[in-house]
Amino acid sequence: MKVKDKREEAIGYTGRLLGVRPRSEKELRERLLGKNFGRAVIDSAVSFLKERNVIDDARFARLWIESRMNTRPSGKMLLKRELEEKGISGEIIASALRETAEKESKTARALAVDVLGKLGALPREKAKAKLFGLLARRGFDPEVIEEIIGELRPC
Repeated sequence: MKVKDKREEAIGYTGRLLGVRPRSEKELRERLLGKNFGRAVIDSAVSFLKERNVIDDARFARLWIESRMNTRPSGKMLLKRELEEKGISGEIIASALRETAEKESKTARALAVDVLGKLGALPREKAKAKLFGLLARRGFDPEVIEEIIGELRPC
């Protein structure tokens, strides 16, 4: 098969992957490698798709953050780690997270209120510890967590 034909096949496969959900350049490269496309074919296909803004890590980062905040509220630390794992550059991550800085505190507060309703029967200190642990695992900043716990004063 010619390189051009393989490139077209790689572009088609990438289109199918992107039809399922947005993906980072790194994710797409890994999937193409897994399908045994050669590096030259992958580079050519990725360059073609980047030129046409089909692959755009900045857009992917914004969409990832938005999706996570809607489906499984998470703090900046967890979102940053997830995006790093997906191959997004630090500069793009920082830019995307700046847009969500305001939302982090509101999101953590809403999650805390929800969780406190379920922890009502626990002693105060135990409820605070569980709440802190949950919010920390979700990647919220410890200072934000302390502030929220102080405001909500779990009983």
